[in-house]
Amino acid sequence: MSAGGAAADADAATRTALGVLAMCTVINLVCRGVGESYAVFLLPLSREFPVERAALTGIYSVYMLTHGLASPAVGTLFDRVGPRAVYCIGFICFAAAYLLAGAAGSLWQLYVALGLLAGIGTAALGLVPSSTLVSRWFRKRLPRAMGVLYAALGIGVLVLAPTSQWLIDAFGWRVAYRVFAVALILALPLLLWAPWRRLAAGHPQQRIGAHSHRTRETVLNLRRAVRTPAFWGLFGVFFVTSLSTFAITVQAVAYLVEVGFSTSSSATAVSTPSRVTSSRSTSRRPAGKRSSTAS
Repeated sequence: MSAGGAAADADAATRTALGVLAMCTVINLVCRGVGESYAVFLLPLSREFPVERAALTGIYSVYMLTHGLASPAVGTLFDRVGPRAVYCIGFICFAAAYLLAGAAGSLWQLYVALGLLAGIGTAALGLVPSSTLVSRWFRKRLPRAMGVLYAALGIGVLVLAPTSQWLIDAFGWRVAYRVFAVALILALPLLLWAPWRRLAAGHPQQRIGAHSHRTRETVLNLRRAVRTPAFWGLFGVFFVTSLSTFAITVQAVAYLVEVGFSTSSSATAVSTPSRVTSSRSTSRRPAGKRSSTAS
């Protein structure tokens, strides 16, 4: 192959790699932002369903548990059937979850929709498939690419939590869930039409490197990974971080509203860590002035 042809192929591979990163970033942004917006829906749900708050926050616990338990199965499914099927399953589960949630008439239906189906959808659209796909296209800049994927998780909450609150204030929580469902359904054809065979193949240099690693039997599979201290160290970090963070954030919007902040300010504060600090300092003002200054 001529030098010009090799350069053209390298440029094409770079553009494809950036396209894969952009696609995975958007999907991460949407799935995490929509999933974590449950904190915004907590108060409207508590008004609709006269049950204890613990029963409603239990839905979020089921969601997180399902997300965690489904992730290994998603990784296995990704290896066997590829990204197209995994992403389509995720979008279908998410859309079905929010359609069912918008029509729910009892608490158990919310558990099935927002707990089980949304948890499976988040696992199928989250970091497991996106990090696997991106790692096939990046080598030297893989840490930077992974950083972009992780940043999308926070940006998704930053954008979609206030958006969810606006939809709830304007149209109600049922319509808000239906809007999310329709948006996910409309995005599904884009996934079906994507050139998944090319995207799943990875960078040509990555394929060569992976083949050479396999011939030397140096691939670290799950059975070998669980025997390493690094695996359990990362497991512990993720477990403790999730336990300490998400147990609080799901209650944060309801708490801020109950102490006098507006719903929109509360949703924005929870989605922006720096806003939480300013909100706490503002909450020290006299109760009679709190609602006017928080809006």
